[in-house]
Amino acid sequence: LYLEGFLYSIERILDIKFEDEFDRKRYEEIYNYLDLKPNFQSPFSSEYTYKLIELKNYENLKPIRGQFQIDKNYIQEYKNQINIYLKENNLNKKLKRIYYFTYYKFFSIFDYMKIFGAISNSFLSLNDKAILLEGDINGIQKFIYNITNVEGFVKRLRGRSFFLSILPEIISKSILNSINYPIFNTIYVGGGKFQLLFNIKFLDKVIAKLNEINKIILEDFSGLIGLTFAYVEIKLDDFKNYKQKSMELFQKLEREKYRKFYKILNNVSLKIKSNDICPSCRIETKYYDDEFCNWCKRFEELGEKLLKGSFLVFSNNRGIGLENVGYIDILENYPIDEDFYILNILSETLLDHGFKFINFVQEIKSFSELVEDEGYKKLAYLKIDVNKLGFKFSQVDSFFEVSRLSRFIDLFFSMYLKFIFEKYKDYIYVVYSGGDDLFLVGRWDKIIELAIEINKEFKQWTKNDLSISASINLFDYNYPFKFAAEITSKNLDIAKEEGKEVFILNKFISFEELENVYNDVKEKAEEYKNKISRSLIYRVYIMLKRKYLFFPMFYYQIHRNISDSSIREDFKSKIINKENMEIKKSSEIFLELLLMKTREVKQ
Repeated sequence: LYLEGFLYSIERILDIKFEDEFDRKRYEEIYNYLDLKPNFQSPFSSEYTYKLIELKNYENLKPIRGQFQIDKNYIQEYKNQINIYLKENNLNKKLKRIYYFTYYKFFSIFDYMKIFGAISNSFLSLNDKAILLEGDINGIQKFIYNITNVEGFVKRLRGRSFFLSILPEIISKSILNSINYPIFNTIYVGGGKFQLLFNIKFLDKVIAKLNEINKIILEDFSGLIGLTFAYVEIKLDDFKNYKQKSMELFQKLEREKYRKFYKILNNVSLKIKSNDICPSCRIETKYYDDEFCNWCKRFEELGEKLLKGSFLVFSNNRGIGLENVGYIDILENYPIDEDFYILNILSETLLDHGFKFINFVQEIKSFSELVEDEGYKKLAYLKIDVNKLGFKFSQVDSFFEVSRLSRFIDLFFSMYLKFIFEKYKDYIYVVYSGGDDLFLVGRWDKIIELAIEINKEFKQWTKNDLSISASINLFDYNYPFKFAAEITSKNLDIAKEEGKEVFILNKFISFEELENVYNDVKEKAEEYKNKISRSLIYRVYIMLKRKYLFFPMFYYQIHRNISDSSIREDFKSKIINKENMEIKKSSEIFLELLLMKTREVKQ
């Protein structure tokens, strides 16, 4: 039944009758069909579409508002492209922009073929049952942060974060291989999670494999990270009520997170190699003559390879990975007879292999080098996360939407932002960017500019239906990375819990306010030069703490110390709202950033 439906849909696509409405429609974004903000009318509520064009650069990734002008040449091009795409193997690249059925426009053919294959492979009859299983690797961020500023730690940090980002895929591949299932039975993978669909007869074997993997993870990483999983049984009729099954699975997984190792603790043996603690992670032990523990050495080697390699190889025994689970390696030359992804290249000559985008700046700089050309030598730590994404997923009605939405969000963070980061490559370090969040370190002023730009791009990417929160925290370049990362994460959690957009300088502010304030600072820093002393700016900043005495002290200071009346009035307008004569909420941030911006570089 499903196979017949699938073949029928392919016939429809290849036998296009351009007189009807089909030819006038384009791939419309899933967000146009999701009620993501109840009672909210988005200013971007009209149709957004994609032109049928290959993914050659980041501009092609953006949805465009409105319909395309249709003519006979474009219709013929559309038909020719479909026939070409179906002859090529890289379906992810070629078919994600062609939709399935006129009345379900948000399903690309790629998504439909992938999910249809998973469903067909999991149900052997109409009355059969399948298992929808979700795995979650807990503690990933804490594990990444658990590194000291020992020389060379930037390479180890890069390798550490990359390996953890790939680990869910290593595990999902291992599970599917254990039951001889193809990769398309992975509904989604990313953000530390994976979701698999398989026939119920393999359940016991999969659970045994998951417990084996969790035991290996516990023994290798001393409990810093762990694998939890939950599953629900699904019949074909359950696809009509996918939301209910999705919520049931979510609730089960949340309960499992509180007891991630309980099934395997009796069979674990933690081996102590020596009494020497690794100076890099301060968790694992190392041999006396070694500089670091085995894992830190592997992470540093991986971080070095990422600078030069073009191919991500999945292997059973080479590179870095977990024994009896899977390994990855980064190669410079074309791998022969191996499962691999092409990294950061949309290749036309390697169409039979997948592609994967990873975000990092090619040249490794030390944190001190990132701030050497700036007067105010502070690093900014930036964390950004999508708000209420779990709620968004709970609103979708099918596997198709889950696959599409998860991949589309990941595409923004893992691929699209790569081209944005390129403009800031001399000033930032990408700890990670993928799934639904990112973590950057860089020069304070460039990080602020980048955060503002990312918010604008994300709004356009999602038509304002999804939002992000950001945490920007300033530290000395030699401040312990672990503590800086933990503080930044904690402040992001607070911002998200309170429904705020940006945490910066111990205050909450909207992205719009931050952009306005920062633009004022950039404009006025040079204008105020030699006309307003930095000591006066600092005194005004201190006065803001003394609310009741502020106004008389403020007016006295600016009239005494600013001789140019136009400059004086302009400065006053940045601090006091002319309409109600109250202190502006953004005044403290303006003054702090102004002090930072006007500090000169010491030769």
